[in-house]
Parts: sequence; structure tokens; C-alpha cells
Amino acid sequence: MIYYVSIKETKGIDMEQKIVGNRIKELMKKKNMTIKDLSEKMGVTSKTLSKKLNGEQEFCVSEILIITKIFNLSIEACARIFFGSDDISLEARIHK
Repeated sequence: MIYYVSIKETKGIDMEQKIVGNRIKELMKKKNMTIKDLSEKMGVTSKTLSKKLNGEQEFCVSEILIITKIFNLSIEACARIFFGSDDISLEARIHK
């Protein structure tokens, strides 16, 4: 038997994506970078980036790679930012 645990959403905002957005906001803060600055470097609009930072849209792989280069992140740091889990344990996300 296979069991699935859905990711809870609140008002259309994926909480895991919101956590990712908050992590990126912290990087931006450390580099004194605005949404406009980062969006220009990424080649997206400020509105699109804002939605991603607020958990309303997911970052795609190409955007993850761009952010990794912009902030000169190690593979480990990239993994923690985009795939680490603060609120949901790994065991709760893996189903047998």
C-alpha cells in the first residue's frame, strides 16, 4: 500500500516555497540587493520574482542555477536553500 502526505497550502501559497523565498530574501539582505536588482540579473520581472519569493510560484531549475551563480553558492548551500526542510521532516516527506 502506498501512502501520500500532501503539502499543506494556505491561500494558494505553498509553505515550502515560502521557506525557500525567505532563504533567498536573507541572501539578498546580506548582499544589500533589492528585488529589482535580483530580477534584472535573473532576467525576470520584479513582479515574477516577488511571487516566487512569497511562495506563490516555484523557482524553475534554470532560475536555481542562476541564483546559485549570482550568490556564488556551493552545491551544499544551494541544496540547503532550495531543498532543505525546516518545517517538514524528511521522514514525513518520504512514503513507503
